[in-house]
Amino acid sequence: GPGVFGGNFHTHNSVYMPPGLDVVCYSNGSDYARGWRYCIEQAKKGRVVMSVDCTDLLNRRHVDPDAKDNDLMCHYPEKGVLPFSSVITRDPKGNRISVPDIPEGATAVVTYGTAVPEAIRVQRSPDGLGDIYVIDCPLLSGVPDELETAMTRLDAVLFADV
Repeated sequence: GPGVFGGNFHTHNSVYMPPGLDVVCYSNGSDYARGWRYCIEQAKKGRVVMSVDCTDLLNRRHVDPDAKDNDLMCHYPEKGVLPFSSVITRDPKGNRISVPDIPEGATAVVTYGTAVPEAIRVQRSPDGLGDIYVIDCPLLSGVPDELETAMTRLDAVLFADV
């Protein structure tokens, strides 16, 4: 049947999430493409999925605009999905790592969408807070399995929303 437009959620300060609604928010184009493939798979199976777009990120190319680092530019992934159970973890040098590679006792910022580049900026700052891991959690309507696992490895956590 015909689709139904769900509204302009990016202009509001909150997102209504009734039970059974899967809500996601991706921080970059590569994860967005992989995540959308998974969203489509889930919708075909009967799930109801809502994606909150980070309109601020659509035209950004740099984590640090002054450095013109192009770190928000990414290649389109030809294959692969990003399941709701996943998080994207970056070590203090900005490299993507798997959750089991987070050392015991680490400190992390858990965030999503537009806040991810901001967390990476803090991570890179010479006045930064030390060895900070950034955990990008696209699923907003639940707690991904990988986030639960990561929490067992961390001594300090900041949940950040922008």
